[in-house]
Amino acid sequence: MIDPHVPGPTNLSGRIGHILNLVTDPAYCRRGIARRVMKVMLSWLKQQGIQNVSLHATEMGRPLYDELDFVGSNEMTLRMQ
Repeated sequence: MIDPHVPGPTNLSGRIGHILNLVTDPAYCRRGIARRVMKVMLSWLKQQGIQNVSLHATEMGRPLYDELDFVGSNEMTLRMQ
């Protein structure tokens, strides 16, 4: 997903890529499928001129995102009821 935001000094377009819900069926885990999908998505986002990409990592997915050079953040959420 490409989401418009307010431009800033490190992102003049204001556009941010978000990767949501990358899930691999347990029967197919550890075969490189998620890695290939991520590389295709990141390549597409780069072709679209996206400079910043975010995602919410699960503990299971974190090693892949670390390998792809994603860095942690202090993002927190609040569910309003």
